[in-house]
Order: sequence, then C-alpha cells, then structure tokens
Amino acid sequence: MGKFNKFGGIGSTPSFQLLASLRDGVERFQSFYARRPHPSFIFLPDQQPPTKLPLNAPPIQLTYEQVDDIVGFAKTLKDPRLAEPPQ
Repeated sequence: MGKFNKFGGIGSTPSFQLLASLRDGVERFQSFYARRPHPSFIFLPDQQPPTKLPLNAPPIQLTYEQVDDIVGFAKTLKDPRLAEPPQ
C-alpha cells in the first residue's frame, strides 16, 4: 500500500488493519484461503482447484507455515482509527 491510501483496501475490500481489528479478525486471517474469492486461486498442499475450469488468476501455492506467518503479521497490525489492536 502506498502512502496515498495506506489504510485502504482494494475496491470493496477493507484494509488489513481493519480486518485484523475485527472481533473475528484472527480467524479471518487463519482461514482467508477458504474465503471467497481465494479458493479459486490460492491452494494449500492438500488442496485442489474447486473446478476443472481455468483459474481466474495465477495460482498461488502456500504452505501452512506461510499461513501462520500471515496470521502472525496480522496480529501486529493496528488500525490507528480504532482503539484496540487484534487479540
């Protein structure tokens, strides 16, 4: 994110800071790969595309360790517009 929109998301999506600050923010980061639209192009080692149709984006293969790293990063985020950091 650039300084022009450093707390903004893309299009209709909220920022990482806002997502991390939600009551279920950590759970959202722990399961982001299973939440739309991510299952269409993000895969863990034991997952396959949900359909045989062509992917709508280049595939991204993640390990469970990388998901844990993303969750760890999310736990460090704080939206300056909100009072409490994620738990």
